[in-house]
Amino acid sequence: MTERKVYRPEEKMSIVMEGISGTILVADLCRKYDLKPARFYYWKEQLLNSASKIALMENIAYRFRNKEHLKTAIYFRCGNLQLYP
Repeated sequence: MTERKVYRPEEKMSIVMEGISGTILVADLCRKYDLKPARFYYWKEQLLNSASKIALMENIAYRFRNKEHLKTAIYFRCGNLQLYP
């Protein structure tokens, strides 16, 4: 049994961007990187979801001048997760 390659986030994003660009078919892209198409589409969904969250945070940040208020809004939006060390 062969071991599955572990891709770094930068590699995943690069592969997804290559697939989104339309210069190569998804099937060919998956063959090129030895991926299953389901894995590619999962990464694509993750990237698109992340992009929408980033856009939302940028929109929220634009409305706040006070850094503490912005931090509070981000904590609230992210389910009170600790974002800063």
